[in-house]
Amino acid sequence: MSTWPTGTVARYLTVGTATVDVTEVAAYPSVEGPTETVALCGGCGERHVRDWGFDFEARDRGEDQSERLDSGGAGATAGARRWAQSHAERCRALPKPEAGR
Repeated sequence: MSTWPTGTVARYLTVGTATVDVTEVAAYPSVEGPTETVALCGGCGERHVRDWGFDFEARDRGEDQSERLDSGGAGATAGARRWAQSHAERCRALPKPEAGR
């Protein structure tokens, strides 16, 4: 198995021997740290994105977002893990070959 990409918090093995990586990523350059969780299948390329609830327009209006935010992405990451597990159980796509092979 290959090294996990930076930010990867979980990896699931698909039926076709590819992996589905669950990664917390910084989707917005103006926000420090991760703001969404992405599950990406390395076989078929299907992707599932869960935003942590940050609303730039609300921020710009000075609104408090503490009630709306998914603190630390706990809910988003849990949802992405459920999606990744379900996808891995049925995806039969083979892993994409490494460059040069």
